[in-house]
Amino acid sequence: MSDPNDSPSPLDEVRSLTFSGAVLFEASLVLVAAVLSWVFGVPLLGDLSWSGKGFLLGLSSALPLIAFFIWILQSSYPPFVEVRLFLEQFVARMFGRWSIPQLALLSIVAGVGEEILFRGVLQPGMAKITTPAVGLIVASFAFALCHALTKAYFISTFVIGIYLSLVWQAADNLLAPIITHALYDFVALLYFLRWYPRNREEEKED
Repeated sequence: MSDPNDSPSPLDEVRSLTFSGAVLFEASLVLVAAVLSWVFGVPLLGDLSWSGKGFLLGLSSALPLIAFFIWILQSSYPPFVEVRLFLEQFVARMFGRWSIPQLALLSIVAGVGEEILFRGVLQPGMAKITTPAVGLIVASFAFALCHALTKAYFISTFVIGIYLSLVWQAADNLLAPIITHALYDFVALLYFLRWYPRNREEEKED
């Protein structure tokens, strides 16, 4: 006979739905990218291909972003404190019990979906009808708009969007920003949800 205490709590069910919804949302961005690729007349997967250079550049380019994220968590700068409080009050509560495979899956889907949309289609599409600089700005702004959790986070992700565009241009291969994005998301989530001191203290209290 099953133990009633083993049944999922309402919060666990919400977390499960949140995970499914997050994965579906990130995956749906590829469909949005497909529509925009038709509108702009640019290939959906652009210059995406396997290459050692793209892979290694993608890996190494994630390191500054990871360091930046950890610095934000330690910073006393008021806008970054606001970001940290949001992460502690919302992200840690909703995503804290996700397994490592779940975090990895979401990170991969986000890296693929968002990079195909913003760097693979939107940026070259806008560059085609305007200029490369405008394409970069528009794609980075749209990327930041999708992450506008706080004003400071919006600005930070706008800068990250520009950084990912530079990684893409340096590699001449969409593989590089996909790997950078996915690896950064995974390590940042893993660090914040598993190793961040304040979250570990709260787990002990629970």
